[in-house]
Amino acid sequence: MKVTLNWLKQYVDFNWSPEELTERLTMLGLEVEGVQKLGGEFTGIVVAQVITRDKHPNADKLSVCRVNDGAGERQIVCGAQNFKAGDKVPLILPGASLPMKPGDKEPFTIKVGKIRTVESHGMMCSPAELGLPDQVDGLLILREDAKVGQPFAEYLGRAGSDVIYDLEVTPNRPDLNSVIGIAREIAALTGNPLKLPDVSVASGPASVAGAAAGTAVDSYVAVRVDEPELCPRYTARVVTGVKIGPSPDWLRTTLEKVGIRSINNVVDVSNYVMLEIGQPLHTFDYHLIGKGASGKPTIVVRRATEGEKFKTLDGQERALTAENLLIADEQRGIALAGVMGGLNTEINDSTRDVLIESAYFKSTNIRRTSKALGLRSESSYRFERGCDIGIADWASRRCAQLILETAGGQLVPGAVDACAVEIKPKEVTLRHYKASELIGVMVPTDEQIRHLESLGLRRKDAGGAARVPFVDASVDTTTLLKKDVIQSKDDHGTTFLVPTWRVDIKGEVDLIEEVARLYGVDKIPSTPPRGAIGTNTFDAVYDQIAEARRLFSGMGLSEATGQTLIADAAAKLAVAPESLVMLANPLSSDMNALRPSLLPGLLDSLRHNVSRKNYDAALFEVGRVFINVNGQTKEERRVAIALTRPAR
Repeated sequence: MKVTLNWLKQYVDFNWSPEELTERLTMLGLEVEGVQKLGGEFTGIVVAQVITRDKHPNADKLSVCRVNDGAGERQIVCGAQNFKAGDKVPLILPGASLPMKPGDKEPFTIKVGKIRTVESHGMMCSPAELGLPDQVDGLLILREDAKVGQPFAEYLGRAGSDVIYDLEVTPNRPDLNSVIGIAREIAALTGNPLKLPDVSVASGPASVAGAAAGTAVDSYVAVRVDEPELCPRYTARVVTGVKIGPSPDWLRTTLEKVGIRSINNVVDVSNYVMLEIGQPLHTFDYHLIGKGASGKPTIVVRRATEGEKFKTLDGQERALTAENLLIADEQRGIALAGVMGGLNTEINDSTRDVLIESAYFKSTNIRRTSKALGLRSESSYRFERGCDIGIADWASRRCAQLILETAGGQLVPGAVDACAVEIKPKEVTLRHYKASELIGVMVPTDEQIRHLESLGLRRKDAGGAARVPFVDASVDTTTLLKKDVIQSKDDHGTTFLVPTWRVDIKGEVDLIEEVARLYGVDKIPSTPPRGAIGTNTFDAVYDQIAEARRLFSGMGLSEATGQTLIADAAAKLAVAPESLVMLANPLSSDMNALRPSLLPGLLDSLRHNVSRKNYDAALFEVGRVFINVNGQTKEERRVAIALTRPAR
């Protein structure tokens, strides 16, 4: 999951440095795999105004211009023909570099130089030179209200610099596969409120041919779920009269920073909302959905028939099985549920009306489909780990809101919401003395309650409703208990209503873990385990392993720690295929077998060193290996050494 510093700050206020945020996220349990700092975009490029434009004395197609850059006037030689005196244009100053394009090995830096004997102190820029999508033959002409001397990035509404965080999200926390989910953690730690977007959207009169003005969405589309077990909830909304085109600059750059390619305004909005809240969405061209017996487009959620062919958005035709869930109309499939849309209902330049799908699919089914077809997507990644059934409608409204902002159009009143289950929060009781007992320090009762409520949990005895809507999840910490409850074993504890996005919280110990995280693992002192018998038969083995490590380190070797899960291709280099212990449900093909030897991991470590020109590596590893012997898994502890040195 990639997220940027500036994007997080849209939802919660905090003043941590990029380095401090890395540390805070790590202590919260979010592993930060990488941090990339982006320099100020369009550094050295300002809004300038052309004062005069004269013909170049030695070139027919060049002009010599006097240009005001806000700090003074400078002479610029320009070859464009689409501007005049008085126009405002982007000007890159000497010493600054143009934005790099794919394939560039180094940036192009502007210098003071002579063009046909006339000095030029900078360059007025075209959209292509700035990496902007505008199709202009010549300079980019700015609005008349542009302020001369203003940084060009500020004129575009872009933040000057940003930091991209690459986070490793554990499978039990699917809520953290979203910007708002991460911002919620920061809000809980800082005590500052979570700032959720207002998703109230105004509906307009119907504009689809054949529909009466002001009619509700039920008159536009029907939804039939034939497999409620695999799709407990399916919502549909319709936006009419949109204009497909390039996304606005803020939307395009936000997606590109986190590695999502911009396609068009409608598709980009659905991707933006998916990253924002963690709910995958899909948008269909409304008029490409087949009509049912009712005479209106009908969505059918069904299993694919055995051998049914379906062409996904990547242009590949795939043969499906009855294990695959399909979004279809009355005639054919139109999307592979939770994985990828179909080419036959793709949003295109002629699309005018859009149907928004926001649904909840069973995670195990999406995982099997994605693996069987070898097709992974941002949507399948999130559905495989378990999305929040409670935010399907909220995400649909948010998507509709942003489509109206970026593509225009009108929202058809209402939504079709086919929900086969009752959506309500789990109830989990926390005994406060038990929390302090397991954490190892006394955490006051009111502090435990405050930590849990800051994460969106609510006390059942504090007026919490049986159903907690997503939009009511933010917590006002001023309403907390004013006095601490005495922690004793006679205390029956507090019952909390767990919001639907926290699929990982199932019992009391999960609540205690949340209290420990927010209290601060670093504040919990190291203490000997209470009730320990003092010695164990394994102690002698542990001492032997520790002595081996000491000896190897004393000989100048560095200890390596390899992965227990490796690729079967690497494992076969060490043992025969029949000796491998394979995983039944691996997360990837690179981690589908238990290691039968320590050598594959050490070879990877040597390769890593050699590729970085470190030819003198001395490594050892002590660890467990796993071998299949007559159908039984045998576990052994082994030691391995790997040495290399420069060629002589």
